[in-house]
Amino acid sequence: MPMAHNNVLRALGFLLMMSSISWAGAVRDSFPDNCDGLDSVACSELVREMRKKLQGNTPKSFGVYRDACKQGDSIGCVSLAGAVAVKETTDARKAEHIVSAEQIKNLNESCFKNDTESCLALAVAYYYGFGGRKEFEKSNELATK
Repeated sequence: MPMAHNNVLRALGFLLMMSSISWAGAVRDSFPDNCDGLDSVACSELVREMRKKLQGNTPKSFGVYRDACKQGDSIGCVSLAGAVAVKETTDARKAEHIVSAEQIKNLNESCFKNDTESCLALAVAYYYGFGGRKEFEKSNELATK
């Protein structure tokens, strides 16, 4: 595998790995399955907290990612699209159609302001071609930022 892809795969591992760490079980159980009753800001924050604390995707994550994406959250959409792309969850949509070009633009702006999660989500989006074409060099650059 080319060296440029190794860093991207590490970032993908951070973003998309399945949670099999037993101590994370109690933490997983404390999170809701969706964003019911939350506004878009609170739902976006829930996505970020889940991604930090769950040590990877779980079935609970997908409902939250789906809800956040419906509310326009870029990281939620990339997280959902990534899970669909690696077949962690079934979704009627194709992964490449989940993330919009506008969301890529928003992630770029946030990444430029040194938001690490936005940079990693953008690296995943470029790697898979979400919201545009695949750009491995950009993906690698962002994954190592």
